[in-house]
Amino acid sequence: LVPYLRSNLTGFKQLEILNFRNGSVIVNSKMKFAKSVPYNLTKAVHGVLEDFRSAAAQQLDLEIDSYSLNIEP
Repeated sequence: LVPYLRSNLTGFKQLEILNFRNGSVIVNSKMKFAKSVPYNLTKAVHGVLEDFRSAAAQQLDLEIDSYSLNIEP
């Protein structure tokens, strides 16, 4: 995921896994960006994660629920 984020999000620096929650595999994470980030960062992140979700389904046979992609600025 990190190489994908680096190549698709301007200013992306790091992905930090905060914890895993019970149930299905639920990962809480935090993304860190350079000081200069796109104006519409939340929309950009959501778009990139949706693209990743689609690619994971096709190439890795891995299903990610698109409703679980919650993004907080």
